[in-house]
Amino acid sequence: MTSPFRSRRLLKKSKMSQTITINLTDEIKNALNDAANEDGLSENALVEKAVADYLFIRQFRSLRERLMSQGKNLTDQDVFDLVS
Repeated sequence: MTSPFRSRRLLKKSKMSQTITINLTDEIKNALNDAANEDGLSENALVEKAVADYLFIRQFRSLRERLMSQGKNLTDQDVFDLVS
């Protein structure tokens, strides 16, 4: 079975990058800086990881919803096992 999460793995392997600009409140920017320092990451690396994680979860939920709409009653673990 081809994994629907292939794009997440490609993100980690890709050497190409694109630049985007985001606006953050001072509170979120400060929390980002604190979290990056605590995790030993750059702010850029933390944001990239957060976006990749969000996209993975979004795809996971989409797959689960599609499977459930087909009458398959699966737990999150079942879906994870299918795509792993």
